[in-house]
Amino acid sequence: MSRLFINSIPRSGTHLLMRCISHFPNYKSGISCPGLIPYLSSYHSYRELLDLLSTLSVEKNNFIFGHLPFSKTVSKLLEEEHVVVLIPIRDPRDVIISQMNYIMSNKNHSLNSYFASLSSNIERLKALIIGVDSPVKKQRLLPINEIYRQMKGWTKNPRSLVVYYENLVGPRGKGSELKQKNEIYKISNKIGVSLRKSDIENICDQIYCPQTPGFRKGVAGDWQNELGPDILETFNLCAQETLLEWNYN
Repeated sequence: MSRLFINSIPRSGTHLLMRCISHFPNYKSGISCPGLIPYLSSYHSYRELLDLLSTLSVEKNNFIFGHLPFSKTVSKLLEEEHVVVLIPIRDPRDVIISQMNYIMSNKNHSLNSYFASLSSNIERLKALIIGVDSPVKKQRLLPINEIYRQMKGWTKNPRSLVVYYENLVGPRGKGSELKQKNEIYKISNKIGVSLRKSDIENICDQIYCPQTPGFRKGVAGDWQNELGPDILETFNLCAQETLLEWNYN
């Protein structure tokens, strides 16, 4: 059984993976590491993560979660402390849709007023693809390909594992039951937890939860229904390599 850090791009299945882990034997709940949001700022303080890491122990039955761009220093520290880094990844075309809807529906979001000032969802989606220098609190919205590039470095950590949203979400989220079970089994091997067939089936039954905070549709591949030709052209011009790099062909 390993200490865990669930590290994600926002709207990529963080809560789905957290529910999965919380149903593993001996794991209970996650501790948020707020403020580490890769697409809001070029400056990041790792102090809070390090403080949380110092208090995290297997006996506490919990794990850390957050949104942390790759850092060689922090990656090395986590490796030395034998912390497994689980990286939930989702098709970036679905991520920009989810991010847009989340920002627009959350009046307290720091980018809500800026996004509301844009003339259409097309402009909002283009902002998420291309990136902008937001006048709101002088925050820079990084291009989607840069956000995924910042996350890629974590995959070189030998104690990291990429967990694909499309595999983990299961048939209720337009995924596959077999792929869901295989993804859970892969996670259990990485963190050193032995699961019986009945354990895996129970986890599959429990992890899909529309009551989860921020839940909207919870399905894989919905970009095919929501993104028009104009947005897809912009995405392919700016981030086609991101799709290939993360195996979204």
